[in-house]
Amino acid sequence: MLQVSRSLLALLAAAGIAALSGLVPLRAEPVAYRLANTATLAREGGEIVVEPTSFDQRLVHIDLSDDGGELTLDIGTPLKLWRIPSGLAHIEWPVETGITLAREDIPAITGQPTLAEVPTWGAEVDWPELGPVTLVLFELDTETYAGMLSSTPSGVRKLRQMIFRQMTVRNRPQDRPAHRARPSPSALAD
Repeated sequence: MLQVSRSLLALLAAAGIAALSGLVPLRAEPVAYRLANTATLAREGGEIVVEPTSFDQRLVHIDLSDDGGELTLDIGTPLKLWRIPSGLAHIEWPVETGITLAREDIPAITGQPTLAEVPTWGAEVDWPELGPVTLVLFELDTETYAGMLSSTPSGVRKLRQMIFRQMTVRNRPQDRPAHRARPSPSALAD
């Protein structure tokens, strides 16, 4: 028993040294993002209508596999998306007044020469409270993803545009209480 414990301890120590020295890549924790719905479109008859959008934000986590082939979006339920080799080249969405992110602008925003080169992931997933949807996420920059959620598979003809901004020290909500404003000198005189 003692020999097994020593062997296990030696193995764990060797693995720790290998990980610290960079020989074995450490798996990063999923990164926290703020999700905001930026536009909601609905098809009414032959027209596309921009619906009022709630800008309520919520915290989600995104984990990208080491090879970049799989992205997991955790919204309280983990949703797996797979890399789309053609990027955004074959993905279209309507362009109407009220759309915050036009397809043609994305190469300029991302710094990629073409839509095909924009890192993109997608899948049909079960979104809580909506059911089956098509979800596509693409990288705008190192701290931001944009996404489109089409609820057509569940029979609801809506498209939602979303932005996922990485939580950083500079944009994380403060956990301290609000400061009280000091009374003005004239208020103290009364």
